[in-house]
Amino acid sequence: MENNRKAASPSSRSNRLDQLVAKLQAARYRLTPQRLALVRMLVTDTSHPSADQIYARLRTEYPTISLATVYNTLEVLVDIGEALPLDLNEGWTRYDVHRPAAHPHLVCRKCGRVDDLEIEGLSDFVKTARASTTFSDLQPRIFFDGICPDCNRALGSASATGIP
Repeated sequence: MENNRKAASPSSRSNRLDQLVAKLQAARYRLTPQRLALVRMLVTDTSHPSADQIYARLRTEYPTISLATVYNTLEVLVDIGEALPLDLNEGWTRYDVHRPAAHPHLVCRKCGRVDDLEIEGLSDFVKTARASTTFSDLQPRIFFDGICPDCNRALGSASATGIP
């Protein structure tokens, strides 16, 4: 079981950034300093952030960035197939630019951490599902919820000290 918590190498982040910038330019999308900062942040952030989280992180360094810029940039990335929107029943959408094709995720019920999940044979299952229906554009949305290792450690520490 592999998750996305492992830091990508600087060269892979640089390659992904170059790839996203080239795709945005090919789509004739204007790359302002704010938008470039947003894309750079997404490439280095493995937390699957929401638009509001992205905006909050960027606005101190880029006070002229607007929430509309964040949403518009994310929408373009989704439209060109370079970001996967994740609806994890939290009331907002998160975004994954590291693996923009549909894949399963793990969601911590305590802290909200989101990790990617590799499951062998899943692509065959998806192909079978698509071949078994007349629905078009069938996209799997699979996530598992549980307690992440960090929260498990905290729960273990709390129970060891008698704190509920």
